[in-house]
Amino acid sequence: MQRSNPSFLNFPCIFVWHVVALPPPIKAQVLISVSKKKYKRAVDRNLVKRLVREAYRLNKHLIYDALEAKQILLHINYIAPKILSFQAIELAMISALKKIVDEINKA
Repeated sequence: MQRSNPSFLNFPCIFVWHVVALPPPIKAQVLISVSKKKYKRAVDRNLVKRLVREAYRLNKHLIYDALEAKQILLHINYIAPKILSFQAIELAMISALKKIVDEINKA
């Protein structure tokens, strides 16, 4: 029986992660996806990915500091029906990264 990857919804994104063994200098690998069904235009999808990527880049220290000898694969799926402000995305990212750290430290 295969165990599913831990995940949760923290609007405007769904976060799925998996603790794995990666090459030593790498702490985390991140995949950011935006639905083509919700955002037909590529420029809109790219804008959302840039906003999410920047929010992660500015706050990745939260997760890097907590991952001592562990590495993580992280998938962030943007699901909001409209493009939110950077501040809203960043607040969701901060709370999600803190929640992921708590879950990893519990395990």
